[in-house]
Amino acid sequence: MTYSYSNLNYGEPAVNNNSAFYQKVMVWVTAAMGAAAFGSLFIGPLVPPALMLPLYVVVFIALIVASFSRRTLNPTFSNVFAIAVPALLGIILYPTLNYYLSSGMGNIVSMAAMGTVVIFGGMAVLGWVSQVNLNRWMPKLFFILLGVIVLSILNILFFKLTLISLLISMAVVVIMAIYTFIDIQMLRDRNPHDNIPASFYALNLFLNIYNIFVNLLNILGILRN
Repeated sequence: MTYSYSNLNYGEPAVNNNSAFYQKVMVWVTAAMGAAAFGSLFIGPLVPPALMLPLYVVVFIALIVASFSRRTLNPTFSNVFAIAVPALLGIILYPTLNYYLSSGMGNIVSMAAMGTVVIFGGMAVLGWVSQVNLNRWMPKLFFILLGVIVLSILNILFFKLTLISLLISMAVVVIMAIYTFIDIQMLRDRNPHDNIPASFYALNLFLNIYNIFVNLLNILGILRN
């Protein structure tokens, strides 16, 4: 599970049409997906398993720092960051994907990918067309997500219970689906004077996609067993 720094209010609703900026963000999302695929396919096999956890910690800390400095980030740095983080997460994902594919469970990977498309795509469309404002949920969602992260760490280190892992993954999928709704709505209503780069918005959306996929993969893997 990866921290998503979404999701703080980016500004007052804009009166102008943000479609052009939205398209730019989607281009960056596509680039982030490509970077993740490249990292997983070509770099992941070369990285020793012992380095995966340190890489995860580095990414986690970097995202937290970025979340508190998003308005002051240099645009060039933001663009590099929006590609480097997905590439690193792709590397981290390699052992999991390799496990499923080498064990003859490629269908689970395909199902998780299709489920991710349906959930993310559906919530993105709803967020774009809906007039329901869920911004007030942001503080609660953040603390719920923080609690889920803590529980996940405790389960990995101490409890090691499959049921808890399943419930955590289900909770993360729901949380990330709601975040997607809110993120797209914030993008639609973006303040035209907002100086946050498109690549930064895109990375946030990519993290939603990544978390949905990884946790669907875990859910399907557990249910199969």
